[in-house]
Amino acid sequence: MTTAATASLTLSSRKLMGNPVKTLLTMMRIFHYVVGITAPDKKHEKQILFVWIGVFIGLVVLTVLFTRFIISELIK
Repeated sequence: MTTAATASLTLSSRKLMGNPVKTLLTMMRIFHYVVGITAPDKKHEKQILFVWIGVFIGLVVLTVLFTRFIISELIK
């Protein structure tokens, strides 16, 4: 890769990573494209993104609590 291409890639990644919501929206659009489902309307994208973030955090919390419960029952 040339230095100009590297500089361009670094600059674009800095712009993208400067705004985490924009990065997550881009990742959500790519996921929708790859899976083949219709992407949400532009005016509803952020709400759907935050719902997915909430679902993911909820799953992580449930997994941790369930694992902790199972381990505590096995130890008894």
